Amino acid sequence: MTTYCSDNKVATFEDLEPLKLLPALKELDLTGNPIADLSCYKAKLISMLNSLATLDGEDVTKEEVIEANAWAKAEEARLAAEAEAAAAAE
Repeated sequence: MTTYCSDNKVATFEDLEPLKLLPALKELDLTGNPIADLSCYKAKLISMLNSLATLDGEDVTKEEVIEANAWAKAEEARLAAEAEAAAAAE
C-alpha cells in the first residue's frame, strides 16, 4: 500500500497516528510537509510505522530501522525520566 501526502500541511506526529492502523503500508511520501523538517522525523516515522519500505521516495534500510528503534527506546527513556523528575519536583 502506498500513501502520497505531499504538501498537505502535516505538522505533527499525532496527525499520522491513524497510519498505524495500516499494517500493509509500505510506501509513504510526506515531502513538502512541515513535519519533514523536524530533526527526528525519519527515525520517529520508521519506528512508528514498522512496515515502511520507502519514505519520501527513498528506501528504508535495515540499518535505519535498527537506528530508529534504538532512537525510539532512548526517547521513551528520556521522556520517562523527565516525567519522573517533574513529578518529584511537585
